[in-house]
Amino acid sequence: MHTSTSFRAIRASLIPFFLPAALAAQSIGAAEYAVRRDSLAARIGSGIVVAFGAPAPTG
Repeated sequence: MHTSTSFRAIRASLIPFFLPAALAAQSIGAAEYAVRRDSLAARIGSGIVVAFGAPAPTG
């Protein structure tokens, strides 16, 4: 049980480091993200981009 308690303490102490990054990632709205994606595609032209994410909703 001591290992479990230590792991919880370490995990809890790391939360303040990762929370700002998680909140910053949410600050880009869907419309701005679409504009950035289109801008990147226009600048790359016939190049290749590997991007991970959900497709834009249709409808």
